[in-house]
Amino acid sequence: MSTDVVEGKPNNLGERGRARSSTFLRVFQPMFNHSIFTSAVSPAAERIRFILGEEDDSPAPPQLFTELDELLAVDGQEMEWKETARWIKFEEKVEQGGERWSKPHVATLSLHSLFELRTCMEKGSIMLDREASSLPQLVELLGELSKVTRHPGFIVPQ
Repeated sequence: MSTDVVEGKPNNLGERGRARSSTFLRVFQPMFNHSIFTSAVSPAAERIRFILGEEDDSPAPPQLFTELDELLAVDGQEMEWKETARWIKFEEKVEQGGERWSKPHVATLSLHSLFELRTCMEKGSIMLDREASSLPQLVELLGELSKVTRHPGFIVPQ
């Protein structure tokens, strides 16, 4: 077993001028290098961050504000868009009568659903300003798009 002598200088254990065993340091030094404080981030949050591929040193994402608007006919009048729900960390819904918002509560959207939505937005096609009032019309539009883009995931109408 080898020993290192440090004259007048502190060693890794804080003692002066004593011989130290390198075997002792290899075995016990890791015990002195860990924090006694618990992590502020839960293991579940760390796992999700790992799955999403996010790094700890990256800046925190901004707060996401999301709202759900529905096209409604009010008292037989013209159709108009009404905000019926919104999310900033928690979900709020318009209460009956449409005069005020409910108390904020945790949304019931699962993490799996969010991953699925992200995948659809990354890999799928988003078609805005398309008019289709039935499923066959929608399939026809998708078929036309697949001919143009030659995307293998679309159904081609016969």
